[in-house]
Formats: sequence, C-alpha cells, structure tokens
Amino acid sequence: MSSNATIYVGVWTNWTKGAISGSTLTLPVRDGAILIALLALFIQLSGTQSWSILCFIAHQIRTSKEAKDGLYHQQQATLRNNSSDVATVWRLARIGFAWRSHGIRSTRKSLVLIATGLFHVLAFGAAGLLSSHFITVGNEVLLAQNPACGALFRLISTESTNQAAEVEAYLKNSVQTSQQYVQHCVAEQAALPQCNRLIRPRLNWTSISNVPCPFTGGICLGPVNSSLYFDSGLIDSREDLGVNGDDANRVQYRKTATCSPLTTDGHILVTNSTFANNTVGLAAAFYGPNNELPATEAGAADSLQNATYFTVDISKYKAVYDLIGSSAYSIYATSSFPLAKSAGFTAIPELSSPNRSVTLVFEVFSGSYIGPNDDLWLAAHVKPDPSLNLFFPDSRINVLACTEQHQFCNPNLSSNRTQQCTPLQSIDQVTLQDPARNGSLFDNDYQKAIAQIIFRATMTSSWEFVARALDPLLLADNLANNGLSEPLPNNQWILEAENWFAIMMVNIQQLVADTATSAPSIDPQYTQPQANTDSGMDQYCRNQIIHQDNFSNFSVLGITVIFFFGGIIICTSLLLETVVSFLQIRFKRGLYRQVRWQLDSTLQWQRMAFEGADMGTWSGGAEEVPVTEKGEKLASATDLDEWHCSIRGELPGKSMHVNSSVGGGVSKRNFF
Repeated sequence: MSSNATIYVGVWTNWTKGAISGSTLTLPVRDGAILIALLALFIQLSGTQSWSILCFIAHQIRTSKEAKDGLYHQQQATLRNNSSDVATVWRLARIGFAWRSHGIRSTRKSLVLIATGLFHVLAFGAAGLLSSHFITVGNEVLLAQNPACGALFRLISTESTNQAAEVEAYLKNSVQTSQQYVQHCVAEQAALPQCNRLIRPRLNWTSISNVPCPFTGGICLGPVNSSLYFDSGLIDSREDLGVNGDDANRVQYRKTATCSPLTTDGHILVTNSTFANNTVGLAAAFYGPNNELPATEAGAADSLQNATYFTVDISKYKAVYDLIGSSAYSIYATSSFPLAKSAGFTAIPELSSPNRSVTLVFEVFSGSYIGPNDDLWLAAHVKPDPSLNLFFPDSRINVLACTEQHQFCNPNLSSNRTQQCTPLQSIDQVTLQDPARNGSLFDNDYQKAIAQIIFRATMTSSWEFVARALDPLLLADNLANNGLSEPLPNNQWILEAENWFAIMMVNIQQLVADTATSAPSIDPQYTQPQANTDSGMDQYCRNQIIHQDNFSNFSVLGITVIFFFGGIIICTSLLLETVVSFLQIRFKRGLYRQVRWQLDSTLQWQRMAFEGADMGTWSGGAEEVPVTEKGEKLASATDLDEWHCSIRGELPGKSMHVNSSVGGGVSKRNFF
C-alpha cells in the first residue's frame, strides 16, 4: 500500500453497513482513547442517575402509613439517601445482617433490594466495559483526497524512457508484493501487519480441476478432462475492493480462466546454432509466430522465423559461481488476442478463440532432479546415467496454456434496461468496446470511473504480466538449490497456476487502492485522468477505503444512542422528584409518599434527631433543607456513649413546632 496515504479524520459513511449503521467517526488513536474515556465516564454518570430513579421508585412503592419495624425504616432511609448502587447494596446487606437475629426475616426482606442493586451494578459495569466494543467499528478508514489520485498509465514516448521504466518497475514490484502477501497471509495465514491491509483478505475465487480441455486438436497434455478452471466470481467494487459508495454506485467484475499443459510433440525443435563462433544448443517452441520478438532479431536461423519462443543453452559456458544461488528455472510468457492481432503471438488454430485471450507460459529447467517427476507440466523421467540418481526434464521446453475472459456488471441496473453484464470476453474486446465509457452499461460517471480503474488493474494482473514479474518465478524454486531439485508433487502445475491466480486477485485489489493514493515513488504526472478533470474520478478519490491500525473508528449511531438514552436518564433523574411532587400536590394523591420522601432524607433525619434532643428551633420540615432560626446555635452534645451514641441538649425555652411551606404557604402540619 502506498506510503502517500492520508486518512480522512471526521464523520463519513461506510456504505457497506448502510446509511445509518455505516455513519462512522474516524479519529487518531490518542483522540479515540479520550473519546472512549469520556463515554465510559458518561455511562457511569448515567448509571448513577439511573440508580437514583430506581431508588425513588422503590421508596415510593414501599411507603406505607402502617406501623413498620426498624429494618423497614432503615431500608427506606438508605433508598432515600443513596449515593451509588455499590454503596447502597453494601449498606442494605449490612442492615439485613444486623437485623438477622431479631426474628423479622431480615434476609428475605432485603433480598429483592440487594438483587436489584447487584443487577444494576453488573449491567452498567458491563455497559462501561463493553462500550468501546459496541461503538468501535474496526479499522476500515477512508482515504483523504490525494492531489496525485488517478489511474496509472504507461508512457511510450522515446523521450520518456526513464519515466516509463519507473512505472514498469512499480507494476513489477506490485506483483511481487502481491506474491509475498499470498505466500505469508493466504498460504501460511501469518498474523503480520501487512496481512491486514486489504479490505477483503482473500477474494472468494474458486478453482475446479478435471474440466475439459479449452482447446481443439488434442493439444492438451494428459487425459481428456484434466484442465483447471478458475472463476473469480463477481468482485464487488464496494464489498471487495473498498470503493465506497451507495448501492447505485457499485460495479462488479468477473474473471474466468482455464489452464492446461500442452503437448510438445510436433511443436518443439531442438537444434544447434552458432553464436560468436561458439556452438550452442537451441530449442524453439512453435505455437504461432511471436509478433513482439521475431526470431530474426535474435540472430537465429531462418527455420525459427515462426517460433513462439526459443531458448539457448549456454550453461556449459557459465562459471560455477554463476550457478550458485541462481534459479535453475526460466519462465517466458506471451499472449494471443482475438482482435489485437499485432500484440503478443498469433495463435495456431488449435489455440485460437473468438472471445478469449490465450497466454502461453514457457518453462525451461537447466538443472536436474534427484527423483522422477510425474507432473504433467514439469515431467522429468530422463536418466542419462544409470549410475546416477539424477533425472532431467522430458522436454527442453514445457508449455502451459491459460485462457482468460473478463466481464463487467452493473448490479443496480434500472428496470427499463435488459443488459446487466457484458458477455465474457477477452481483454482486448473489453478495451475496444470500452464498457466503462460508452454509457451502455453504467449509469453515472462514478460507476464508469470505477470500472476504468478495475480494468486498468486487470490489464497489469494478467497471466502474462504476473508470470514474468514473479520472484521466485515458481513455487518449485523452493525445492531447488544450485541446479539440483527435489522431486515435485504430481500436481505441481496446478499449485503453480492456483498461486498465479491468487496473486492476480490480490494485485487487482492492491492496484485499485493505489489509484487513490498514487503509486509509491510515482509523480503526479504519471496519473490519468486527474481528479480535477473528471467528476467520476474526483468522486472516487474521496471514497477509497483501506485498513489502517493507527486510527480509531466509532459508530456515530452507537455514540448517539449512548448520549440519547444517557441524556434521558440524567434528565429524568433531575426532574423526577419535582414532577412527581407537582403531580401529587396537583391531584392530591400520594401526598404522604411525598412527605415520607422528604422526611427520610439525611438532613430531615438530622433535624428530627436535634428536635428529639430539644436542640434548635427548626423550620422547613417538609423541605429538602431544614434550617434553624436566624443566629441560633446548637449546643454541644452532653451525653456520649461509644456503645449507644446519643445527644442531649438543653431546652431552648420555646415550644417546638415544625414549619412547612408545602403547597405555597407556611402552616403547622401533623405528619403522623
């Protein structure tokens, strides 16, 4: 992934999850930790206020004019003067324990209150601990628009050789990066940081063995049904490639391929040729003339004019140190296209097809095996020296052929159209018909830009491009060293083809994401078209999603739910007593419950204790805060007992009465 990536910080919509659930807030990790801490504190505050509501309800329900035991009154006072759910539960447990020997079934009477408190503690404790889990939504982040965003293109001007080489080097490096991803993250399933960079760790492509040969004339090697079929399935631009957009802005792409080793009988010529006064062995394969590398340009004989590929054996002229550490395998790939006749090679009739491209992968092994190979493509049974347990390839050149077809689909086709997908066709047919730009399939510029980006990524993720760019070239290289190899599995060619196809799929994903960030080490002039000249590309450049671990994502819906319901709880707690008191007075119902709520408060219990000790002249007996007369001071306690604490005071010389302002006036009230 490009190091040029800048992450968008703020609120955005991840359309994979929908317009509401997908609303996402992205923050740096430090800011995200602060937000999580604030939410945890808010949930704790909401829990405290929620417990106050429950205590108020329980107190009001339990209030009775009947005579009750001391346990009841202490429980009521505890509910009235609750501080937190934990403290209240602990106080209720201690009260129940203290009354256990008084024959009033204190444990059973306390059980419901304690159980309710414990449930509340666990519920809000879990909510606080799990809040980050509920509101965080993975590590999918949106890329901020990059000035260099755009599709890469190859420069062919002779004056820009260095620039073209730079682009080609990047494309080759992209394939090798995809190769490493497949090796470590798919095959080995290693938990490496780079294994988490793609939106979809592995595209759901399939391979089916033992399918019919895709060619005619019996050119496939082996049994009739021994070919290998690949199908990428419909790759969705949003779900699989991370191109963000609603349902109306999705594009789907599909790639199919069929591979089979080819017979070399009648298609391989082995001869000698003279180069620089030296005689060397030469082998050539004939499956159609190569238009890009004619044999005459290499100085070969006229008999090789129509060769598709040829190789020269110069191993005996190499020094020993040239062989140490070097690969014994050589790979060359070239393609044939139905319409682009001048590109690649012109396939013989047995290989040609009107709607698919064909890629030939030529393999040459310049070493030996310590055992025979029964693999169809890399067969080795030649044992020139019976005394040595060394086996050489059955053919100087081995050939693997793979067809390739492509398809674009619009998953959101309007009802007045009948075409949803292009037919399966070769890459050059896709180019000439240009489904991304002709408007016959896609509805808007954004869809067309997405299709064009996928198309460009596909062009440089073909069999030919991948086979040439790999390092090492084959999985079989892992079994070889200094020209000597262990025997290969009987299905080695299938393993190689599946590895190539997996690399193609990863490379498409990687190139699409790199379009938004610009390729590493590539200047902005290498991108086309620029976002400021193409509305579809401009929209794409603001909607590419990647994986990034050093940012935190939060669900806006989750945060909203927490603050909404938490706010309701807090507001209810603050207003509940006032509203209930107003209704009780307004409708003259439950007035005794209102009075008991006031009297059970800590300050009212203190007032009544002082009044019982004949200390002070108090007013506000039904208010939240009772007060004495102006300037009045309370005498110190004269009776202290560490086993039965109490206070005694001198009579103030006045009659005791309690004033109340409930209902708007001051009056004497008998509460009992």
